[in-house]
Amino acid sequence: MELVFPNLVDRIRKRVKPPFYTFPNGSEIWFGGLEDNDKVLGNEYSTALISEAPEVVLFSNYIKVLIRLAQKNGLRKLMLLDENPYAKSHWAYKRFIEHREPASGEKLVDLTLDTLRTMQLNPVDNLQNIDPGHLSTLTSGSQQHCDRFFFGIFQDTVEGGVYTKRVE
Repeated sequence: MELVFPNLVDRIRKRVKPPFYTFPNGSEIWFGGLEDNDKVLGNEYSTALISEAPEVVLFSNYIKVLIRLAQKNGLRKLMLLDENPYAKSHWAYKRFIEHREPASGEKLVDLTLDTLRTMQLNPVDNLQNIDPGHLSTLTSGSQQHCDRFFFGIFQDTVEGGVYTKRVE
């Protein structure tokens, strides 16, 4: 918090369990995981972030978070995901890149498409903040590794993957 909000740090309240910060204007940032359904299902939010989307194996877990964007406060609801592109069989690729419902494969309706946006940011877009030694780690190894972590390319298949169709 000292890095991001240095002028507010002495006025920000921190709560440890469940972990969240309260800002002087009353807004809050909560931290949690999908493994604790009570926390996700017991709250309403204006904005949600799923970090490392490939780790969220089930599409139904994404939906659990999406339906919690129900806070009535006049703000536009926003769901954010970040990821190192994984397999084209993952629900995030199907929904956000192919614009299809992951389970059925049906094309999403135009109204839904208007709310889905993607942005690709690769290491070369942020060189001033990346250690040069880390860049060599991202470009070393297999072509599949480099494509995923350096170029941000979704994979046709996952090396060593056994179950690639699970989207429940």
